[in-house]
Amino acid sequence: VITRPFLFGDPVGRKRARQCRVTSKQTSQSSITVKALIDGTEQTAHALTYPASTKPVPKKARIGGRGHFLQIQITSSDDVLIGAAEISAEVLRHTGR
Repeated sequence: VITRPFLFGDPVGRKRARQCRVTSKQTSQSSITVKALIDGTEQTAHALTYPASTKPVPKKARIGGRGHFLQIQITSSDDVLIGAAEISAEVLRHTGR
């Protein structure tokens, strides 16, 4: 799964990604791999392990990168249900050149 771009209200401005949070629910212990895609370029992969749960469980991964289009790529070979994918980031100031 690849999310749509997180634009934070400014589609042409550069952003700095800090961390991502993925909420998942599954019937048995499972793991997922999370990567940030910054302007289409894959960043470092992070493995998140989830316990068996009937309620959605959020997990965080620290990511980093600067770009115009921030996305999250989520992969898993287990049977998981992704409830939400979020990025916390800041919009960088325009240089005005």
